[in-house]
Amino acid sequence: MSAWAVRSHGWGRGRCAGRRKASALATLCLLAMEAALLWFCNWSTLTVCAALKLPQIHAQLAARSARGVSLSSLLLELAGFLVCLRYQYYYGSPVLTYLEYPILIVQDVVLLLCVFHFNGDMKQAAPYLAVFAASWFVLGLHQGVIDVAMQE
Repeated sequence: MSAWAVRSHGWGRGRCAGRRKASALATLCLLAMEAALLWFCNWSTLTVCAALKLPQIHAQLAARSARGVSLSSLLLELAGFLVCLRYQYYYGSPVLTYLEYPILIVQDVVLLLCVFHFNGDMKQAAPYLAVFAASWFVLGLHQGVIDVAMQE
């Protein structure tokens, strides 16, 4: 049979068209499954992050003491979250890929304020918060600054 006969009479088209439809449907199903998995991963991460520091904050409030909380480790963690958040924001990543950082930062700031409150040094919290607020702008001044901060 010649190629002309296949083309002119449509022989062979049905099988190829059916394969293309099945392949497109399988691809569409895989994309839908990937989207659902990504949605689940994003929201489960946000849910876990929203509750991550709550037991520690609750324990501090119940004990009315900051005993057992390291101020330096809390500040280091807060700085790390701030750098990661600013990096993602600077490079225009989708918000759902870094939404956990603002949640964690708010919880760390609450924990930091609890530490200062229970140590009787609420006035000492102001310089730390000012440094973190200023660092948000300093990190975004130049691409090299944010890249170096992210590497360290």
